[in-house]
Amino acid sequence: MGYLSKDGQRKGRVSLFDRFTTRRSWSDSFRITQFDNAGKVVVDKLTDAL
Repeated sequence: MGYLSKDGQRKGRVSLFDRFTTRRSWSDSFRITQFDNAGKVVVDKLTDAL
């Protein structure tokens, strides 16, 4: 899913994966990855809850 700035311009995208959609090697349940408009990873977070 993409995310927008407060003036409505696209700023990048966010991906959410749970334990059922990826082969995982971590113990938490969810992985959240945020990318900027150029495709570079800005945030890569593992968490138990959303």
